[in-house]
Amino acid sequence: MVKVMTEVNEAGKKVCMLSAVRPATEHRMLSKEGASLVHAGYRVSIVAPHPHDEMISGITIKAVHRFTSRVARMVGTTWFVYREALRQRADVYHFHNTELIPVGWMLKLHGKRVLYDVREDTPADILDKHYLPRWVRPAIAWAVDIAEKLSGRLFDGIVAATLHIGKRFPPSKTVVVQSFPLLDEALPVSRPYLDRPPLVLYIGSISPTRGVLELIEAMGLLAETLPARLAIGGEFEPAELEQEARQKPGWKRTDYAGWQNRQGLLDLLARARIGVVPFLSTGWHMDIQPIKLFEYMIAGLPIVSSNLPRLRAVVQEVQCGILVEPGQPEAFAEAIQWLLEHPAEAQAMGERGRQAVLQTYNWNSQARLLLDLYRRVTGRVGSSTVTVSLPHEMAQED
Repeated sequence: MVKVMTEVNEAGKKVCMLSAVRPATEHRMLSKEGASLVHAGYRVSIVAPHPHDEMISGITIKAVHRFTSRVARMVGTTWFVYREALRQRADVYHFHNTELIPVGWMLKLHGKRVLYDVREDTPADILDKHYLPRWVRPAIAWAVDIAEKLSGRLFDGIVAATLHIGKRFPPSKTVVVQSFPLLDEALPVSRPYLDRPPLVLYIGSISPTRGVLELIEAMGLLAETLPARLAIGGEFEPAELEQEARQKPGWKRTDYAGWQNRQGLLDLLARARIGVVPFLSTGWHMDIQPIKLFEYMIAGLPIVSSNLPRLRAVVQEVQCGILVEPGQPEAFAEAIQWLLEHPAEAQAMGERGRQAVLQTYNWNSQARLLLDLYRRVTGRVGSSTVTVSLPHEMAQED
């Protein structure tokens, strides 16, 4: 349970969260922000891709169709989200992906209060989009940068997922709400660390810049006498990347689990011995701080991570893992093998990481920041203690 002191009044304001890309059960949107708002007294609905309308842990899900084509999604799904958003007649609209910026503008024209939840440095991320021709990426990145700067002035608040992202928006309107783990997920360890199999874990999306191909290659470099395996929980993007991965010698040591719901991810975390963050040093990865890092830590896993600035800051401060040069399979293989061959030291690193999340890198403090922003936007008064429980049916968060 997550207990948060916040300010509320008796008449619950209505909040409508919007997404045209992320599913309605996405972890940050539903189980962190949505659940915190519900328990603070707000009435929350989520308009997003989902099989059907339903109620989950006090949150009303209004399902919209998600098209498979990117163009159809940007036009069709966005239109359905906007239409349903108007039907909700909410006091605050809180949207979660860049494609909905025009929807946010239109809601402002209707006199609505609008918050933009920014998960990525989108202009920098566009420069690495594999599905866009290289010659057009700078122009699109520039256009998105202009749109976001305008939105920073127009919208009532910006919810930034990292400090780096927050610096791109007006300080007076911006709050940094990091996707740290819920303490509900600090479950008792069901299997002692030293009794677990030599399983190396990667969770999250799998794109060319995430370094997963290099990680698979590293598995092929491990000593044949070491019975280590790699588990991957996530989706290849693009799908053709999977065929390239299967050609790597390390694939014979790889168990590909595909996309996982939240319980599936927790099961993988409970079985693993090492968590890996193999991102390449490209684009906005220099400032990336992925949720997977903290999920590994709360599960008590020692970390093998690319030596990138934000990742280095956490791993070095907590002393919870080994940093290696990005894109170097040999270096990753050496670090993985060392941790498997030195289980006591690996266990100590994992325990330091777990304690750091329990004490600092958890959702409690972030929920307070989010609720403070809502208090300012809605003008709520009063005082109450909020307890946040974890919904169990939710989608994977990257």
